Amino acid sequence: MDAVLGNNRIGVVQFDRRGRIVAASDAALVHLRDGGTLRDDGAVLRAVGRAEDDRLQGLIAGALGTSGAGASGGSMGLRRPDAAVPLVLHVAPIAGARRVAALALVVDASRQARIDPGTLTEGLGLTPAEAEVAALVAEGLTPRQAGAASGRGEGTVRWHLHRIFAKLGIKGQAQLVRLVSAFAWSPGGSDD
Repeated sequence: MDAVLGNNRIGVVQFDRRGRIVAASDAALVHLRDGGTLRDDGAVLRAVGRAEDDRLQGLIAGALGTSGAGASGGSMGLRRPDAAVPLVLHVAPIAGARRVAALALVVDASRQARIDPGTLTEGLGLTPAEAEVAALVAEGLTPRQAGAASGRGEGTVRWHLHRIFAKLGIKGQAQLVRLVSAFAWSPGGSDD
């Protein structure tokens, strides 16, 4: 947890069992203080837009298990007035902790780290070419853009994607992005 709290790309907000903020990392405080998207309203995390705040409160209640069902996590995007790329919030329950019942990860995609294809080769068993394509697609490039960035044709990129999906047992680019994004940051990695 210390490594996550020290990462300046991912903000972390911790909640107690009543949904009140008990701690926030420096990266999360940047967003809470600027008030453009998120704010701290008396130890309650709020989104600036009404519809977004309703959704956020629902995610927090779900993670705390107060919504009538068992505790479950969820994600949402938050529009930012000053940036084209939204903030992404992932809210999740924390089992077994005494003080912290749930947490929210605030991901600023505009500050996302470059994904190292070598890590994907080792961690997922992809060939170097597959790993490069997977990294480019996970960073948000279309197959055409990934082809241009890697010196491959769009058809070749799509062929690599088909092989990656089969190799990893996944069905599409969204699943690939989620899987590869898990490798984008590591506790020992650089924060810049």
